[in-house]
Formats: sequence, structure tokens, C-alpha cells
Amino acid sequence: MLSTEMREKFSSHLEALRKALVGMAFAWILGAAVVAVNFSLVMELLRAPLHSFPNLSLITFSPLTALFIGFNIVGVGGAIVGAPLMILYAMQFFLPALKPNEHRIATTVACLAALLFIVGALFGFFWMLPLTLQIALDIQKAMGFQLLWSAQDYFSFVITLPLIMGGAFCIPLIVGVLLRVGVLNHAVLSRRWDVATLVILILAAALCPTGDPISFLFIAIPLGALYALALLLGKPSLQARSRP
Repeated sequence: MLSTEMREKFSSHLEALRKALVGMAFAWILGAAVVAVNFSLVMELLRAPLHSFPNLSLITFSPLTALFIGFNIVGVGGAIVGAPLMILYAMQFFLPALKPNEHRIATTVACLAALLFIVGALFGFFWMLPLTLQIALDIQKAMGFQLLWSAQDYFSFVITLPLIMGGAFCIPLIVGVLLRVGVLNHAVLSRRWDVATLVILILAAALCPTGDPISFLFIAIPLGALYALALLLGKPSLQARSRP
């Protein structure tokens, strides 16, 4: 049998989880509503990379494809637009377990995560996407292929890449936080750059949409720089290092 104190603590955690999930759902719905209201502008923005390739046309194979694409854009776009607010709401689940003086740190971490997500999403859309399209089309041309790109594949690629890059840019912050709280050992991670480099390269290869070396490097280099920044920010203080 659970004691009254344990039941109250369990109930408080469930309430915090409920509030966090409701808040995240609200943030996603709000983001989806913003995308839906400005759908024509969003479509122009998503089609903007095609302006550099006037001979490239998108095709569909079903009258319902446009409807599916629209739902996909609103759904994933809502997650991208609402992600910063979703991160802030997610932190509410951890606040009850933190001490009062740790709330400010948690809020700062959540704000940094939201900022990193925005930077990563912008990097993915305005830098990685045009570069990837250019390289992919150059490879197609060099091999003598004519590209017939389905609209569904194109828009899925265009809205997924910023989401992936936004999440990837938050990974170093997570590493820094785990270092600060002692879950990860800073000395070990600082020495084992070979393992860290291998993990970064594997992650960059998994995130690279085309597999070409240029796009691969443009993902791996920022991840490596952010990982180094995470080690710098997660470096224990002199007081912490002097403790037995």
C-alpha cells in the first residue's frame, strides 16, 4: 500500500504531466492554426526553392494528393511553428521535481532549447534545403536522368528537413545539461573525442537527405561545433571539481 505522501507525490506528477501534455497540444494546435490561416503564404514559402529551377515541375498521381499534402503541411508545420512553445510547456513536467533555485536554470534551458530549435529549422530550410536540391539535381543531370518529382515527396521533404535540423540543434544542449547535472562525465567526454566524432558523423549521415559528402559536411560541422560548445558550457566549476 502506498502512503499518503507517496500518493500525493504521484498525483502531483500526474497533474504536472497532464498540464504539460495539454499545453503542448495547445501549442501544436496554435501552430497548426497559424499555418492554416496563412496557408497561401506558407505554400509560396515552401515552393520558393523551386524558383531556382524553372524547368522542374511537380506532379501528382491522384486528385486527393493535394488534400493529403495540405493536411501534412498544416500538421508538421504546426509542430514546427509551435515547437518553441511546446518545449516551454514540456519543461513544466520537470519543474515540480526541481528545487526553487533550479527553476530559473530550467527556464533558461527551455528558452535556449527553443532558440536552438528555431536556428536549426532556419538553417535547414534556408541553407540545407537549397544546397541539397542543387546537388541532387546536378547528380540527376550528370547521370542523364529526367526528374519527375511528385508533389507529395517534395513537400514532405521540404517540411521534414527543418524539423529534423531543429531537433538536431537541440542535442548539444541536452548533452550540456546532462553534464551539468552529473549524468555524463565531462572528463570522459573531453578525452573521447574519437567516439564523439564517430557519433556526430553517424548522426549527420542519418540526417543527410541526399547522402552526398557536401551536404553531409554541412550537417556534421555545425553539430561538431555545437557539441564543443556543450562541453564548454557543461564544464564543471572549480568548486565542483574540488569535491571528493
